[in-house]
Amino acid sequence: MKPGHMPYGRVYFCHHFTRELVWRDEWRHHANGTVAVARAIIVEPDPAKAAKLYSDMFGTEAIHDIAGGKSLTVGNSRFDIVTEAALKQAFGGAVPDAEGRPAYMAGLSLRTTSLAKAARALQSGKIEGVVAKADRVIVPARQAINTVLEFVE
Repeated sequence: MKPGHMPYGRVYFCHHFTRELVWRDEWRHHANGTVAVARAIIVEPDPAKAAKLYSDMFGTEAIHDIAGGKSLTVGNSRFDIVTEAALKQAFGGAVPDAEGRPAYMAGLSLRTTSLAKAARALQSGKIEGVVAKADRVIVPARQAINTVLEFVE
């Protein structure tokens, strides 16, 4: 891609032909129960415009409307492209500092085998400001290198 084409940063898609070298069982067990990345969240003032690139790459059937933006689904990967207002509505004070950027990578949703397990691991790690809800556990961006983390089952 030409510089400036994706103002929110780098996005890449890959296929591992040697999965046994990358997805090693001894590396796949975490105290927080995480088993997968459920989605990445991108903030973009015009989600429809940003989604056009992915529609051109993967077809219109890969793009879906969501509250506050668009969602791209490719294989097991999901990228939500939302407005900053939608991000704030979903995560409140846990959102990252935009640092003057209109578009940026904002968050990751991590699939866990147990929200309780994720909450215990975060507590054990002395991560501050964690918000545990019935359907998710949120780590504020200030505790995670300016990226909001969300654990979901």
